Amino acid sequence: MRMIENWTDFIIAVYPEDSCELTKIGEFYVNKTFKRYYNFLLFVKGYLLNIKNLYQFCKNLFNNPKQTLSKLDGEFALACIDTSSGRIILATDKIGAIKLYCDLSSLIFSSNFWWVIKTTKKDTLKFDKKAIKELIFFHQPLFGKSIFVNHRVLEPGEYVIIDTKSELIERDYYYDFKFKYKIRDIEYALTLLDRSIDKIISIVTKHYKNCTFGVGISGGLDSRIIPHYLLKYTNNVRAFIIGKSKPHKLLLSLDHSNAHRISKYYNLPLDIIEYDSEDIFKKALLDLKSNPLRTSNILKATFYDKIDVLITGGYGMIVGGHVLNKEIEEYTVTELTDKIADTFSILKMIKGYSLTELSRALYCIITQKNRNSYITIEELPGLIKKHELRSIKKDIMNFVRNEHNKGKCNYSIFMKYHLSLAGHGGAFESLNFRKPSYSIYYPFVLNIVEKFDPKIIVGRELLQLLIIRKLPDLSKIQSQDYKLPVYYKYNCRNLLIKNILIGKYILNYLIRGRSLNYAEWIRSDYFKNFAKEIMMLENPLFEDVIGNSKEIWSYLLTFNKLHPWIFENIVKVKLMFDIIYQGDKFKYMEVMEVANL
Repeated sequence: MRMIENWTDFIIAVYPEDSCELTKIGEFYVNKTFKRYYNFLLFVKGYLLNIKNLYQFCKNLFNNPKQTLSKLDGEFALACIDTSSGRIILATDKIGAIKLYCDLSSLIFSSNFWWVIKTTKKDTLKFDKKAIKELIFFHQPLFGKSIFVNHRVLEPGEYVIIDTKSELIERDYYYDFKFKYKIRDIEYALTLLDRSIDKIISIVTKHYKNCTFGVGISGGLDSRIIPHYLLKYTNNVRAFIIGKSKPHKLLLSLDHSNAHRISKYYNLPLDIIEYDSEDIFKKALLDLKSNPLRTSNILKATFYDKIDVLITGGYGMIVGGHVLNKEIEEYTVTELTDKIADTFSILKMIKGYSLTELSRALYCIITQKNRNSYITIEELPGLIKKHELRSIKKDIMNFVRNEHNKGKCNYSIFMKYHLSLAGHGGAFESLNFRKPSYSIYYPFVLNIVEKFDPKIIVGRELLQLLIIRKLPDLSKIQSQDYKLPVYYKYNCRNLLIKNILIGKYILNYLIRGRSLNYAEWIRSDYFKNFAKEIMMLENPLFEDVIGNSKEIWSYLLTFNKLHPWIFENIVKVKLMFDIIYQGDKFKYMEVMEVANL
């Protein structure tokens, strides 16, 4: 299968503020990243599959966009200009992983958030306060919002057609996730899952000949299965792990211990990347460049450079996860809204250490059940108020109702929302767009999963069974928590032995600790010194939109049980405001240049 790929950002503008670096073609100002097919200019960031003739593809895009895009596989932000008619079509992939940012008032479109800001007329930039609160507390601005009024981010499976002469804008969706309940047999589902993972690996390795492939080994389920498929096609593979190797000083973390065992099993070189081994300003700006409107990835950002192509288990929600549980299907609209809002919000505090909470935690650990260690809060004075949270939840409820009106089950609605949070620009997904990157779960696994009865992927049971079948030895390695390895979960029938093993793995988890501990990270001098310098820098723009950064930071530090991502996210947003406000005068300009901002 032919792959068309390009990982360079593109920009298209009709009414740019600054056009000195752009080339004018007809009514459009563009950068030179396009491929020309007669009267069509095709811009792509990412990769496309299932295209035989590019000229015919461009022609079909304008004649029948929904049908043409629905047949397309890949991970992409795409734009196509018809210079003869002055029309342009924009589209993103089925899960919206590669973002396409739009300024609809100035007709500026780009795969790079910062290029849109640079090219937009500054007097039209008006911040959307609600979207900024969503970015801080809900992982990203929701339902296609950007942080500016009149700006949008294309949603998953969305396409937009713009006639620049009449300035008419048409929006629609060529893809809408829904479980079809056609496949219920576990054995058949396992076969399809195996074939789908193998298919994307086969295509990628054939496309990138004589390249070094990288696999991030986290010790979890996804990363332990990737080399199994990759090594069928190439021996040029390196493994790496990001995080603190010895959080408790003496022993390797649980993640690092697992990574060593997994890499040894596959005979792969393993590179250790301590999260505090690189300049934190560079990491923060790298994250801002590649991952601007999503939860901060500063901790995991890295300039690791020993590979050419990255293969990941990104978008693992496609094969289920602990947040997809059996109770969801029985929820009312209100209950499902609360479930989505609670699951995907970080407006939370760590539960206390009362005798009741400790006994509940012990019960969950012993019975091997998932434990929610956070309690949701209704407001955070100075940052988000109760009425603002109610407004966000109202939007989520409207989403749930609209999806119900389409005849979707709760599983489909929950999964669609979860998929909408996918993003290619993060550290684990693509090393912050520094390397071409491909997930084993997209697009082909998604194509089969939507045909499943969702009950067969609840709790990731299908993936666990695949690992037991394919890699019985690796299935005996503990995952990233206190639970039994998946092999013993399904194969250990003796209750006494099972309880002894549970005790062993709980002790191993407690003694070793995790390599990526966000609570410890935000308490480290490495982060605190960086955060203090950012938050103490005066910024009238930030103060007008959000509040006084010094007061906010001092206030946040009075909470020692807030969700740690809140601290990292507010620092990221403040840094974003500093760049927007100060522009070329920004204090850390030399660091920005390193991050190619």
